[in-house]
Formats: sequence, C-alpha cells, structure tokens
Amino acid sequence: MSPAIAPEPVDSIPTPVPASPTASMTAVDAACYLISSSWDRWQFAFSGASWADYQRLLDVRVAAGRKAVRITYSDGEVEIVSVGNLHERWKKTLSAMIETFLIDTGVDFAPSGGMSIRREDLDKGFEPDDCYYIQNVGLADGYRDLDFSKDPPPDLAVEVENTRSAVPKLPIYAAFRVPEVWRFDGEVLTILRLDPSGNYVPVAASVAIPTLPVAELARLLKLAPSVKYPEIVRQFREFVRSLPSAS
Repeated sequence: MSPAIAPEPVDSIPTPVPASPTASMTAVDAACYLISSSWDRWQFAFSGASWADYQRLLDVRVAAGRKAVRITYSDGEVEIVSVGNLHERWKKTLSAMIETFLIDTGVDFAPSGGMSIRREDLDKGFEPDDCYYIQNVGLADGYRDLDFSKDPPPDLAVEVENTRSAVPKLPIYAAFRVPEVWRFDGEVLTILRLDPSGNYVPVAASVAIPTLPVAELARLLKLAPSVKYPEIVRQFREFVRSLPSAS
C-alpha cells in the first residue's frame, strides 16, 4: 500500500488523468492514474483528501468505465480497491441466495447493488458490495437516483471482506444509519445490527429478513469453492421450498 501523500487542491476545471506515474505525483493524481489504468487487483489508500477530490475520483472512474473499482471516503481518508473474481463470486453467491429467498417467499424488496451512497454534510461516501430495501421499499422503490439527505439508507447491506480494508467501513455505515450489515470474510458470515448507541452488534438472525434460514445459507456459502454456483442456488431454493412456511 502506498504511503499517504498530501493532495493538491482540485480546480473547478477537471484535471486531466496523468498519462504515466511520476515521483512527484500527488495522491489524488496517482489514484486517478490507477483507476484509468488496466492494472488489476490493487489497493490504494491515502489521507488528506477533500470532498472535491472524492468527486473527482468518482468522475474518473465513470470516464474510465471501471465498475469493478470501489471507492470509500470518510473525513479525508480514501481507499480505492480493484475487486477481483474471488470477491465477486462470493458476493454473487450470497446475493443470489438472499434474492431467491425474498422472491420465493413473496417478500417485496428493491435491490440496489453497489450504488454510491454519499453525503457531503457527513463528509462520507461508500459503496456496499450489495444492498437491499425491504422495510423501506415503499420509500425507495422505482427507477430513480436516490438523495441520501432525504431518502433512507438501505435496510440491508452486504460486505464481502476477503481482503483487509484500510478505511473502517462500519463507522461509515453507522453514520448513514444502515440498520443491518452482513459481513462475509470467506469463511464466516456475521450479521450485524445497529444498536441505539450507534454500534453494530452481532445477532443470531436477520431483522431485515426475520424468516430467512441463515444457518442453511451460511452452510451452502461455505461450499462455494467446490460446488458450482447454479447448484448452490438450486439447493438453497429446494430447501426454502421445503420449509413449512413455504407450503
């Protein structure tokens, strides 16, 4: 991971992405270069960024078409990660089982994927690996952009953490008052619930999806490296349909 470099102020006119890295490059310029490059599987973190720097990084990512690059910002701290196939396979497997359960049991929900959730007044922005509106689906449903100064946060967020993050994510989630976060580290699935004091505490069952068979989901998730994705989803669907409540 590169050392922190104090970034220079961003002008109102967008700064071009550097054509090549240099020793005198600021951290923001270096990040823009990495985002625009064809490099894969990298992680870059630095401090001293401004909200304008963060917006610039988001714009560069859009221009570069690098959807697999995740950008986290909190009070001047920035982490940019290029996610790989393993991470995405874990995420997709977990999300598929969540969505299978919601669909097969007739629960109304709105999937919002890894959308950027940001507020300048909080000086924070992040992108979950996946997220869902369930309890608040009526307030955030429809095909539109959300304004998180007015719209509620997702009811459930999913984080796959098979690599260590340089910027702690849970304090950011707490600042946005995300009620529930699922964390999977490649081995253990942990369900975290936001308590009244603003801290996340492990719970045995989901509050966002109370009837979801978490133990079976976690068991099948651990099989992912050796069992093909369609078979895992198929087995989970068969299990859900065998439940008395699904009859």
